[in-house]
Amino acid sequence: MNSKQVKPLKSLKPQNLNNKNSIKLLHISLIFFWAWPFHLSGQVMPNWFNEPYLEDHVVGIGISERFREAGKSSFIAKTRAKEQIYMQLGTKIVSGFADVSNGVRSLTSSFDRISIDSSLIEIVDDKSYVIDSLDTESNFIVMMAMRFKHPFKTDVILKSRPLNREGKPKWITTPPVKKGFIYGVGYGPSFKDMHNSWKRSFEEALKEIAGQKVSSISSMEKHTTKNFSYQTTWIEESLDTDIRNSFILARWLDDKKKIYYTLVEHRKY
Repeated sequence: MNSKQVKPLKSLKPQNLNNKNSIKLLHISLIFFWAWPFHLSGQVMPNWFNEPYLEDHVVGIGISERFREAGKSSFIAKTRAKEQIYMQLGTKIVSGFADVSNGVRSLTSSFDRISIDSSLIEIVDDKSYVIDSLDTESNFIVMMAMRFKHPFKTDVILKSRPLNREGKPKWITTPPVKKGFIYGVGYGPSFKDMHNSWKRSFEEALKEIAGQKVSSISSMEKHTTKNFSYQTTWIEESLDTDIRNSFILARWLDDKKKIYYTLVEHRKY
């Protein structure tokens, strides 16, 4: 497997948002866009938690458990929100899967490695800011944003809202289709720390997009006859790619089955 270095994002030139009037206007727009609440394990959640969208911005949602130490929960949540922004702007995914079977025994091995473009860290740390935050019984949640021109629009989110017969968003089983774009749906199990559940869901969506972009598959089958017959099958799949500008469109929690779903959009070119 050939490894390659992640190149810095030369086109990333976010604007400075220190202007107080700009921030006031953003808060006014947020009131209208995030007017419908969602429920999460009995807790009423703002709409931005499930649809982290803000026009001409990349958005990160950070979640921390509650701590007694003053400021600790807020610091962790902000750090995780920035990490989500990093991952949407530039992520390197390396994964592999191998399966060997002789008809009697089967051996399966797999690995995954996801890393971010380190050149983004200083930019995001400097240009991102808090839009909103929420205190729940067990978590502190923060929404952060950074100005960034991206191609997707709210029409994709609106078309994804209808529910199927099971009461789930349709995008879970039928992702959107749009010329020039790839969509990935990720699934996350329930962990003690809710942050890890949503992170796994997001990472799985990124891996699905990466798999649609590029994947190499090798296979070998061997059949030998002597006093008996047996068949050995070997299949290996590998993936090594950089994904840039893959934005979270929507998230949804199946509260009964405790499965965390994330829908991500990626522009092909």
